[in-house]
Amino acid sequence: MKNQRMTTMTISVLLAGSILFTSCASWVQTSRSNYNFSPTPLSEPITVYDLKDTVPKNSQQIGTITIGDTGFSVDCGWEQVLEKAKEECRAMGGNGIKLMKIGKPNFFTSTCYRIYAYVLKIPENELIQNSGNKQPIIKTNPQQNQLQTKTDRLRELKQLVDEKLITQAEYENAKKKILDE
Repeated sequence: MKNQRMTTMTISVLLAGSILFTSCASWVQTSRSNYNFSPTPLSEPITVYDLKDTVPKNSQQIGTITIGDTGFSVDCGWEQVLEKAKEECRAMGGNGIKLMKIGKPNFFTSTCYRIYAYVLKIPENELIQNSGNKQPIIKTNPQQNQLQTKTDRLRELKQLVDEKLITQAEYENAKKKILDE
């Protein structure tokens, strides 16, 4: 009887541990169009186009990438999610990613970045035109790409106080910091 309890307990602990450890990674879903390209070598850069960027007109969309959060994900900051997207892009033979949706971490929905992106095959001559040299400009940080004006930041802050997510005092303190920059 004691051995049976110990075996049951051991199996339960192993099962719970395996579920916990396998659910700590972001999930990745890809789909390919009818194009079949060889994987892109690691020596070639992957150009990442932000939400508002325009892709070169002769680019082909060869697939999509969705990276989400399992609810227990770790190691899912912006750089990690972007690297996963680049790996998937390379595997499909793409050389560009067009971000279509970015889910930012927040307290209520997820502590991870989540993205939906198109995988692109960009003609070599358009890559060169894109940046003016052989190394395309690779945008890698949404905070850098979405530099907000003071007005934009004040509007967001006002929305937070209007929705009662922060107090009036917190609003005034944050407003003062923004205006003093």
